[in-house]
Amino acid sequence: IADKSKTKMYAETKGPTGNIIRDEEKVVHKQIILNYCFGHPNSTLLLFPYSSNVVYINHHSTEYNAKLRWTDDFDFYHHKDWLEKSVDFLEDQWTAGLMLEYVATRDIQ
Repeated sequence: IADKSKTKMYAETKGPTGNIIRDEEKVVHKQIILNYCFGHPNSTLLLFPYSSNVVYINHHSTEYNAKLRWTDDFDFYHHKDWLEKSVDFLEDQWTAGLMLEYVATRDIQ
């Protein structure tokens, strides 16, 4: 997601012709997809992981059981040079090109 502001949900109001439009002044919530994305407060970019492994991760803020890191393997799937590219560049890509690894910090049961 190149622009995380696109995840905002707005109240509805009537438009000039009586049709229903969003009220840009009233943000009422954010899309639930944010619960599953990674981002940085100083960036508009959000990364959405897709893998069967994510169901095993405990998302508790202090009792988590995994950490993330950029992979050092799988050069075919992970383009290290993309880490230095702009958000505009990433938005133009139509394939996955960044790969994170989930590394267990303790036994996962």
